[in-house]
Amino acid sequence: SARRLLEKQDVAVFSKEAAREAREDADNRKREHQRDVKKLGESRERVDAALIGVDEARSKAATAQRIEKIASDDLEQASRQLKRAETHRAQLARKLQQLEAEAAEAE
Repeated sequence: SARRLLEKQDVAVFSKEAAREAREDADNRKREHQRDVKKLGESRERVDAALIGVDEARSKAATAQRIEKIASDDLEQASRQLKRAETHRAQLARKLQQLEAEAAEAE
């Protein structure tokens, strides 16, 4: 009977030890899970920040394209104005020659 009592105690000690190990395993798994969740959250934050960066870059690129288009249009307009001014200058130069020739004839 004493032997049986010792066996029951051994079983109880073993069960207690097994329960403690199971608790430790569960605690370890819980900590690992929390670490994984934290890493996932950090990864998500980095992805979100990267996406914001991409959106900002796209916006800046679109703005740069609009500015480039405006500059191109301004350059085209300035080029047309320069051609008109050159044509006008040539007309004035011919008019001046004509007036000089008329003045020379009048002398």
